[in-house]
Amino acid sequence: MEKKRVAVCFYGQMRFFDLLNDFYHKFNDNSYKYQYDFFISTWKDFDSDKLKIPLKGRNYENEEEVTSKWLDQSGKWTADNFGNTRKMTYHFHKVNQLKQNFEIEKGFGYDRVISVRPDILLDFKQLEIELDSLISIRHTVGILDYYRMSDGCMMLDGDYLFISTTEASNIHANMYSYFFLTYGHLKTNKNMKEGGHWVHPFYLSEANLHIQKIKIPTSLIRPERDLEVLKSCINDKHAVNIISNHVRQFGNTNGKSQYTDELKPRKLL
Repeated sequence: MEKKRVAVCFYGQMRFFDLLNDFYHKFNDNSYKYQYDFFISTWKDFDSDKLKIPLKGRNYENEEEVTSKWLDQSGKWTADNFGNTRKMTYHFHKVNQLKQNFEIEKGFGYDRVISVRPDILLDFKQLEIELDSLISIRHTVGILDYYRMSDGCMMLDGDYLFISTTEASNIHANMYSYFFLTYGHLKTNKNMKEGGHWVHPFYLSEANLHIQKIKIPTSLIRPERDLEVLKSCINDKHAVNIISNHVRQFGNTNGKSQYTDELKPRKLL
């Protein structure tokens, strides 16, 4: 049986290597249905030689050089012009561009596209179930949660993992242009907040993409909190549950504040 082709597009800041090297790297060994190709777009602030996962395309950019060119709608540069939302949408666009270029070069289109941050652990078995069940219409995006309203704005809790058709992925990646080049959101009468939880549902709604809820257990890995536990269970089929239990125990032990000042993670993209 010929395997279906899946592009895995990692976007955002690299904080550690274990997930890509020891978890995602094994996707092709563990699947008889799908062939996974990997792409990444991130800042050039880590030792890329430590990244062992085979990549079909990579984009490492100097953060200061890129953000120094970012202007606001009036054509001025200020520190507010390059918040985490713009950085996220930038890398979301760039990694999809790598995927598109590879499709054009090789003369085919991916059956599915997974867009995911590089610090997300997920349930591989359930991932493949959802890849099977994703509706095969051109403009479908699978999301972890349905939208909910927060302060009059659409909000998406799980803003770090999306499964889509390749056509929908191309449209979704146009977020960067929509919000930061053409300012399309300002031409609507809808409320919106800054941040991935808000820009994804706002844009997906405006782009009129078909939304399908997917059920994939996930864990966001905080290096200072979770990395040692991750290393001990990364090949366990219950790894997501193990990490989730660890996070709950950590929170119970440390109260509401899960980090000391020295252990605070870098801002999320």
